[in-house]
Formats: sequence, structure tokens, C-alpha cells
Amino acid sequence: MESSLERNIESDCIVLTSKKWGAMHKRVTLLSKELGLFDAIIYGGQKGKLSSASESCTPLLAYLYYVRSKEEYTLKDVTISYDIDNIKGDLTRHYTSQACVEIILKMHGGDYSELYDLLLSSILLLNEIDVTPMNVLIQYMYRVIGIMGLMSDLHICSLCDNPYKEEEIVYVHPIQNIFCCTRCFDEASEPYKVRFSPGMMRYLRFTHHLSIQEAVKVVLSEAATKKIVYALVDYMNIILGYSLKSLMKSFLLI
Repeated sequence: MESSLERNIESDCIVLTSKKWGAMHKRVTLLSKELGLFDAIIYGGQKGKLSSASESCTPLLAYLYYVRSKEEYTLKDVTISYDIDNIKGDLTRHYTSQACVEIILKMHGGDYSELYDLLLSSILLLNEIDVTPMNVLIQYMYRVIGIMGLMSDLHICSLCDNPYKEEEIVYVHPIQNIFCCTRCFDEASEPYKVRFSPGMMRYLRFTHHLSIQEAVKVVLSEAATKKIVYALVDYMNIILGYSLKSLMKSFLLI
């Protein structure tokens, strides 16, 4: 009989990061719908079957052993759920996936079940050759902000409650860090940090109610893609209070 202080657990997880733990072992950070964000030890993880289980963004079924007295999980075995070779073989897709991971590791709060579903969907989309990585990144960042409960209304100013005009530029308020109209921004008398053009706002409104699988198929020009990516990255950096290192690669954000 299993002790109440020790138990075996099966959970669908995504590997976020891994690092050496001692001479022969690894410590991995996993995201699970049921267990949230947690670390597990892979004994002998430098070699053998479980070495593949430490690769970032690998979705897998984890067979875990939990010791409550140590508050420690051991990863005993895995079943790899999906092949992500296209991400591993493409630098842009790889660094986009790492940006998705980095955001989760740096964010504060949010529903882990929703985050797991969003990250898994994003990884699988990044692994599809005909899907544009930047479209995935845009939708991922936008939806993470929503999961954190920080995405402002796309139709009404968050400060004065007046509807946005059709061709109005929407700003992130320089003090309160929420979406606002031009008049409320001007009253702040501060330089702008982030702004969204009318075209960018139309894109966000159009894709807001679509599934991420549908939203990434909406065609954007290269110029529009860059503008939206830069704006959302700047907004995410403000929210996190941290500059996302994975997105500073010159070939990803140019």
C-alpha cells in the first residue's frame, strides 16, 4: 500500500527548462494542468532514455514519484506525446518557443490549466511548417496577458469608458499601464511607452474570439507583423518588469 507521504503520479506535462543536478542527474521544471509549475529530479538524467525528457518544450506524459516530507518529485519514466523536430531544427521556431517558456517562468499569477493548454497549442503550431512563427508569438502573448487578467477592453478606454474612435491610436497609459484613448494619454503628459495603431487594434479585435489555431492563419503583412510583435513585447516587458532575453535575438526581432 502506498504511504500517504509518498505516492506515484501520472500527469501530462511540458518541459520548460532543465539543468544539471550533481554529476549524473538533472533537475527539470515542468508545467502541468493538475500540478502547476514544479521541479522534478531525473536521476541518471545525463544519459539514457530520460535524457530526451529534459529537452525544453517537450510535451510528455510524466510518471512521477512524490515524497511529501521532502516536497520533491522524481521523474521515473516518460511517454513522449508529440514529435517537435521542426522546432528543434529551425532557429526562429526554437527561439519563439523559448520566449513562450520564458514568459511563463517570469509571469505572476494566472491559471495553470489555461497556460498549459495555450503553451501546448502554441508548441504544436510552431511545429507546423506552414504556420508563421511570429503569428504564434503574437497570439500567445496576447492570450497570456488575458490569462493574467491584465488585457484591457479593446473597444472602450479603460480610464474614461469612452468608445475608441475607428481611426484612433490606442496607447498603454504611461503610469497605469492599461489601454487608454488619445485624450487620456495626452492628459498624462508623459512620453508614450507602447501604442497600437488603428490597424493593429482591428487585428486584435478580429482575432479576439477566434481559436489560436484560427487566429494564426489570419494573414498579416511583414510590416504589420513587426509592429504588433514589437508593441506586445514592449507591453509584456512592462507587465513582467523584465526584458525577455529570448526575444532579443537579432534574427527573431529585426
